[in-house]
Amino acid sequence: MRKTPLFLWLTPFFLFGLLIATSSHTLACCWPGTSRSCDTGLLGVCADGTQTCGSNGRWGECVQNVQPSEEVCDDGLDNNCNGFVDLEDPECWDCQPGDTRWCDTGLLGVCADGTESCGDDGFWDGECVQDVLPSEEVCDDGLDNNCNGLIDLEDPECAPPGGCSPAAADAAVYGNPPERGSGLSALLFALLLPVGAAILLRRVYRKR
Repeated sequence: MRKTPLFLWLTPFFLFGLLIATSSHTLACCWPGTSRSCDTGLLGVCADGTQTCGSNGRWGECVQNVQPSEEVCDDGLDNNCNGFVDLEDPECWDCQPGDTRWCDTGLLGVCADGTESCGDDGFWDGECVQDVLPSEEVCDDGLDNNCNGLIDLEDPECAPPGGCSPAAADAAVYGNPPERGSGLSALLFALLLPVGAAILLRRVYRKR
């Protein structure tokens, strides 16, 4: 019977030792002090990280390279790491969808007040919708109801029958203002006033 060569007996032990050595090297995976890029599992600029090989020959924790910051709305990055880039991010919106604010329609009277709405994109839609539509003029409420720029008795709609002017309508409601004196009366008054004052002062001094 032929004897089995010694190397054939040793071959399984050699292969087993090689497997163990290879497995240990695979677990070590790195040279201490080296580093590599990694994915932190976070979003935006926080996704990129770095792993450093420890003294035990194993890769350490994946540390993010950039910390979250306030969103910059025009750089194409998700700066605050919330998964939204630039104008997709609510931080870059002018308003919240569904919000409203007062606006000026550019019309007159009660038609001037309007409402502007926030669109689904987080920006004001730019359309100012008037809150009140024009109606028949009410002649004593201090408002321009029909939005023509004339209030109450200034408006021809409030003129009394007969087609008189707004001034006449005012007179009809509030009475006529007192008439001014003629030019001659004013002149006589200006001349007689000093004379009367002199006579009055003379009497005062005589009594003393």
